[in-house]
Amino acid sequence: VYGDGGQLDFIARNGSYQLLESMFGLDKLDFNTVEGQISIRGGVLTINKLRLKGDKISCSIKGDVVLKDDIRNSEVNLSGAMEIASLKNKKVSMLITGTIGNAAIRYI
Repeated sequence: VYGDGGQLDFIARNGSYQLLESMFGLDKLDFNTVEGQISIRGGVLTINKLRLKGDKISCSIKGDVVLKDDIRNSEVNLSGAMEIASLKNKKVSMLITGTIGNAAIRYI
């Protein structure tokens, strides 16, 4: 649903996202639902809410992506948290920084 002020709200159900690298023993993120709320203004993509819920993992992310002509050079500044079933649903906070083409994930 495209809302006022350039905001896009979306929901996806029963899908999978293949990870580039294994994370906590997971090669892909299988999800029951993904809910998002994003907006673009002045060349900045703002993720107001991105929540993924699945049987093995749940996570939420928010932050900004400064868009560049070459999408790989777009600057990423995101924060979030994950709960992973294999870690007894322990909550793990994370920061994602760098560029889309060279992002770094730091667990805190």
